[in-house]
Amino acid sequence: MAHTLFNLVGAILMIVFFYIPWGSTGIPVFLYLVNTVTPGDVFAAVPQNLARHIATAHTLFNIITVAAMMPFLRKFTRFCEVLVPVKASEPVTTRGLEPLLLNTPTIAIDQTIAEIRKMVEQAWAMIDESVNRHFRQAYVNKEEFEKLEEAEQHVDEMQLSITNYLVEITRRPLTRSQSRLIPLLMHCTNDAERIADHTENILRLTKRLAKVKARLSDIAQKDLDTLWKLLNSQSENVRAALSTKERLGGEFHYTVVLEDG
Repeated sequence: MAHTLFNLVGAILMIVFFYIPWGSTGIPVFLYLVNTVTPGDVFAAVPQNLARHIATAHTLFNIITVAAMMPFLRKFTRFCEVLVPVKASEPVTTRGLEPLLLNTPTIAIDQTIAEIRKMVEQAWAMIDESVNRHFRQAYVNKEEFEKLEEAEQHVDEMQLSITNYLVEITRRPLTRSQSRLIPLLMHCTNDAERIADHTENILRLTKRLAKVKARLSDIAQKDLDTLWKLLNSQSENVRAALSTKERLGGEFHYTVVLEDG
């Protein structure tokens, strides 16, 4: 709505300027301005540099419209909200895997990688909580366990959505590098889902420890510290890899780190 009104206001301003001549020339003031700041005389018997004049007119249209509306931005915003009301009770949601982006595979792949990164971050946050808050202390909390189970279901849903989206991407014309990347992304998605699945196993072990009132020994805690530092470092590397992209040869090439085991 804001974009439409912006162009509407600009068009009205231009129409007004068309009826205001510049001096004795009789040329509309806007067109006179365009001709003044652009090389060549578009009003000559043979118009000069016509394409450049059109580009300048388009640029000046936006500049003048913005300058005219700047003092009224707050009122303009309120007017848009009146025309398109948003209820406070309506939840605000975002959709990373936008179907309309499928027709531009480069952007669709970019969005997919961003979603996989979110999936990895959520899965690792679940592991962090289940290990460091619950397993180490043999601490059982029913409500927190239920939230972790809900989070695991959400990761499963993300896996399904991302996989389906990747399948849709394969139905579009792809470059060779993009075609090679799709199976890797599917592999990453499945691995992220398996990481989240381990939360259930860790919580099950936590319940067993709590049931027999056992605790990890100091040696076990130290070993777990060493293991955790290694795994956490790997997690950081994976998340960094999923957020690294370089434009080479006009295409996006992503660095994806895959480790066996």
